Amino acid sequence: MLYRLYTEDKGDLITLVGRYFDGATIIPARGLWDLIAEKSVVIDIITALPEDNKVEALVFDIKFFNHQESVLVVAINETHKFI
Repeated sequence: MLYRLYTEDKGDLITLVGRYFDGATIIPARGLWDLIAEKSVVIDIITALPEDNKVEALVFDIKFFNHQESVLVVAINETHKFI
């Protein structure tokens, strides 16, 4: 399962994500909200099995940490392998 989280970048999200998952990719981005540009990140988390509860707990922590009303979460059921 691929979870892709879109959120504002307000600090040390690596530590926050690390509380829930051993690995993730955090991609710097520029976001636009209400026509105002902001520093953003895209967080990709790949899991062997669905981890909806852990992702939801992480998202609530991110919302609190960033003082946000919401975080966009995209869950994609995909096949992956290391080559």
